[in-house]
Amino acid sequence: MSDKKLHLCLVMTDEYFPIYRRILSRTLPKDFDSINILHINDCEDARPGAVGTVDFKRVNYKKLHFIYRQLKASIGDNLLVVDADCVFFGSVKEEINQLLETQDMVFQRGDYGEQLKDTEGQTKYSFDTHAVNVATWALRCSEKNISFFENEIITRAEGLLLRPPEIPKNLTTAEEKINYVL
Repeated sequence: MSDKKLHLCLVMTDEYFPIYRRILSRTLPKDFDSINILHINDCEDARPGAVGTVDFKRVNYKKLHFIYRQLKASIGDNLLVVDADCVFFGSVKEEINQLLETQDMVFQRGDYGEQLKDTEGQTKYSFDTHAVNVATWALRCSEKNISFFENEIITRAEGLLLRPPEIPKNLTTAEEKINYVL
């Protein structure tokens, strides 16, 4: 059993605040050593389900910088990052700390893998090629992870702020649109 501190970190917009207040806050285990919330109130189009909007990307940009600051502030401890629409069904501190004894980071496994059928016709999922889900993300607050954020995450986060080029309406085929963008 690890006796490391575990800090909770979450980012929410005004649209997510009622979800946090009515659901997540009522299920939070009492054994977090701190709860750190970044409340973003300048992104109106970052409501639940609006992934891919400019504001959603801005929230994620701010979220990555917030996580980076939390890593540096909690050196030697562990950090759990969750979305505001998460629900806890009990304490997770021991399990998260145990996972982080041998891993630098652990992520939530989603149920959106490739759907397959086994030999008996039962539905199964293959998670070999799915993207990482960062709705639940645990990190060791270590120099290694801080360096990873500095060199790999924060340097690339600017891409979240880029807007795609406007494609003229007179381009009708996919090939014309691709050639215009390239």
